[in-house]
Amino acid sequence: MSAGLPAPVFYVLVRHVLRRSGLDNRNVADYVAELLTEFSREERARCVTPDGQRLDYSLICSRLDNADDHTAFWIRAHIGNHSLFLSGVFPEHIRNRSGRRGAPGLRLLRGIGTR
Repeated sequence: MSAGLPAPVFYVLVRHVLRRSGLDNRNVADYVAELLTEFSREERARCVTPDGQRLDYSLICSRLDNADDHTAFWIRAHIGNHSLFLSGVFPEHIRNRSGRRGAPGLRLLRGIGTR
């Protein structure tokens, strides 16, 4: 974890913020902290399949079409987690890009993440 905060630091920060906002659920705090830990590393911007292949987003859709169920699950989980990460950590950036360039908005990203 050289290129990001360690998971325990994220956990303490996330737990504190969630409790202040009225959500006292350790499982949610653990999930969000793990998500932040994983995506704070630059190399996690790529999807890593169960067989160790690193896929850029340009390859994900084509790989998903022909993937077995296990690999498809990992790809979809990565897309969902990445969508939640982007919409939760960078909402203003997403809003600005969406308004100026027609990029996907927060609603779409959060919808993908929750599926």
